[in-house]
Amino acid sequence: MAKKKVEEVVSDKRLLLENLKTDINKKLGEGTINFADEYDGSFILRRKTGVLSLDLGLRGGFPKGIIEVIGEPNIGKTALVCQTAIEVQKTYGKDACIGIIAIEKFDKKFWKDLGLRIAFSKEEIKMIEEGLERPLTEEERAYYEDQEGEIVISPPMTAEDALEACLAMVTSNMFQLLIVDSIGAVVTEVQQENNLNESTYAGISKPMGMFVNKVGLVNTDTTIIIINQLRDNMKMKNIYDDPYKESGGNALKHAKLVSLRMTKGEQIKKKIKTTDVIVGRYVNWRIKKGKGGTSEGDSGSYPFYKGKFGYALGIDKIADVVLTALDYGVIEKSGSWYSFGAEKLGQGLEGAVETLKDAPNLVQNITDAVWELDKKKNNYVFINKR
Repeated sequence: MAKKKVEEVVSDKRLLLENLKTDINKKLGEGTINFADEYDGSFILRRKTGVLSLDLGLRGGFPKGIIEVIGEPNIGKTALVCQTAIEVQKTYGKDACIGIIAIEKFDKKFWKDLGLRIAFSKEEIKMIEEGLERPLTEEERAYYEDQEGEIVISPPMTAEDALEACLAMVTSNMFQLLIVDSIGAVVTEVQQENNLNESTYAGISKPMGMFVNKVGLVNTDTTIIIINQLRDNMKMKNIYDDPYKESGGNALKHAKLVSLRMTKGEQIKKKIKTTDVIVGRYVNWRIKKGKGGTSEGDSGSYPFYKGKFGYALGIDKIADVVLTALDYGVIEKSGSWYSFGAEKLGQGLEGAVETLKDAPNLVQNITDAVWELDKKKNNYVFINKR
């Protein structure tokens, strides 16, 4: 009898809460208030970067919401974000929708060279032909016209206009990924109007504060990646202080779900004839802030090449798979030989990478084995598409 009374009380309370929920949503809009057992998915929906070691640290990739990718100049921030956009294209295909707020002048060729399937305009193709002093071949034209899904680019503008455009895209809920490149280069309306010798205060902090607050009110599945620059901390008082500072103000600092810091690692040198030349470097990454299911404090590195001396421009994802799988015990090393189970991959890291370049199914098997171990160890799940 007592049990029945408890059930009746619980049922009555749920009914009252249902009525309250209906009233609030009627006044403020559907989805304003929901029960805990109704869908949110902040911790589950991820956008892969395509870099295995980093995606493991992120527990599947960047979550939906505000993400900050911050690093030293010329460290490869744009290349990493471009790789994330490439993964969105792979995941969503023709349904992919990517927005780029190009505060700095957008270098379409650089993104294209990195692998993003983005189309050149007819005018651009005409200019290319003029530069070559010949018509493009069918194969060349197909390359420049190739694009997967929809890509929207916003040209350089003031901070206020750029963030307004980004907010409108977020509110539309049509985009899987929005990229702001980069907030460190933005100019506010006041700064634009002032003379070169006039000082301004607060800078980006005020419009950024309004932006993050408004984004917080939007129920969206969009991942918003804001690229930022590390600057020297001129007010550093002792060796324990952070040697770097970040622009964007406290609003961005508190609103972002993930802050990924990138710094320069060891140089990659190769002997060309008789001279050692720098062909790339390792990029060190650390998750300085991690929410939405991300593991805060994780760190690692991956190889990045400059596109010279026969090395392709961009992140060497296969080398990262080999090194990460070696760390997890999925790949074994005996002497200088790398192997996966009974299959020998090659001698030395470069030998193993060369073998795997022509074996995408084998790369996938190794990657799946690493993910299986990591998810069991850290007890999490994720999806990349909704």
